[in-house]
Amino acid sequence: MKLGILPLYAPLYERIDPGSAKRAAAFAGTLARKLSCEELCAEAADVALTVADVRRALRAMEASGADAVGVLFLAYHPSMQSAPALAETKLPVILLDTTPCLDFGPMASPEQIMPCHGIHGVQDLCCVLARMGKPYLVEAGYWDSEDYPGRVVRAVRSAVIAKAFAGARVGLIGRPFEDMGDFELPFDEIRARSGVQTVPLSPATCRRAVESVTDGEADTEATRLRASYAVEIEDSAVLTAARTTVAIRKLVREFDLSAFSFNFLDFCEDLGLPTIPFVAACELMREGVGYAGEGDVLTAALVGALLRVYPETSFAEMFCPDFLGDRVFLSHMGELNARVARRAALIDKPVPYVPPVGHAPSVGAVYKTGSAVWMNISPGKRENRAILASCHMDCPERDAFAGSVRGWLDPRMPVTDFLEQYSRLAGTHHSALVYHADPRVLADAATLCGMPVDRI
Repeated sequence: MKLGILPLYAPLYERIDPGSAKRAAAFAGTLARKLSCEELCAEAADVALTVADVRRALRAMEASGADAVGVLFLAYHPSMQSAPALAETKLPVILLDTTPCLDFGPMASPEQIMPCHGIHGVQDLCCVLARMGKPYLVEAGYWDSEDYPGRVVRAVRSAVIAKAFAGARVGLIGRPFEDMGDFELPFDEIRARSGVQTVPLSPATCRRAVESVTDGEADTEATRLRASYAVEIEDSAVLTAARTTVAIRKLVREFDLSAFSFNFLDFCEDLGLPTIPFVAACELMREGVGYAGEGDVLTAALVGALLRVYPETSFAEMFCPDFLGDRVFLSHMGELNARVARRAALIDKPVPYVPPVGHAPSVGAVYKTGSAVWMNISPGKRENRAILASCHMDCPERDAFAGSVRGWLDPRMPVTDFLEQYSRLAGTHHSALVYHADPRVLADAATLCGMPVDRI
């Protein structure tokens, strides 16, 4: 991950004391070295006095592939010298509300007022950014404390997710499921609300990708699938799944996609693929490509963004309440991130809803046991909202659902309360299941995307 640090200093102070900005900038370099670690590269820009300086620094950060800009006040800096440029940049904004001094009690040196009074610059800027509609995070604390660097790393993780979501490109095979209204938003509205772009993949485009798959590529992928799954289907079906998977992987590269989705019902027509790409969904999620079923572009974008930080993220759907067991049964047609699957097998999936296909190579698997966070995006009347629920996946060694994707979600509260709260918040039936996630990272990512957050 990469954080660009933007040091701010008031032009007034530089006019009164020429050279003071350059002297103050040394702290930005010190902070960058403190924050840099195996996971994060922090680099400080030149100190910015004017809006032109800020714009120049932000352009350089964007060009360098920074994941976020960390705004650092070296002293006061008037908000209108930075807010317009910060509101325009696509980089997520993190306010690094820190100072060189730990102690500013009664016996502190008055000389430390100048380098340590940036907090009213933070407050000035935050008020203006909020008025301009630019989301931001604030990490306040002493820079050399034990926990401050880790908190900044956590904030940058949120920024990585938010940036990936806002820049998502979702390939759509077929059309969204007709009348499935909870994610039924026009593509232009999805983009206006979130930045997520829909990239239709026509039958001709898919057919061309399939035709480009060589026998050697298909054989190599089939060998890999046989090594990853118990195989309960014919070799010809494995090769069909392999060829389809390689074709979609090529489409992801060609169109620079971060996620994809398809509606299995549309395979009643020729969509240019050899089979319904259930196996491809499992494999591409394993590789970090987002996915959601039924043409749900928004959830596919969410899964893709979460995979940037949490590789054990999967598209998931609540299917049946287990009132006796006080939990929820999860399932779907045949898609889950292969990273979170155990007892996984390649199976022959009956698809009676699609008579021309009849059956398709698919995956039957159990979600692994472990702690997770359920994350949902609910498209409201005017805005998207995020719903988060910490949970535990409880997946026994034996069950009666061989041949299905399955798992049991324990919401860590009475299941009746959980289901009531979830639907009162208008949670949709498609979500992301994020193993071993920090709920604060997910909540802050949603905040950076401009989404209000509800926690269950």
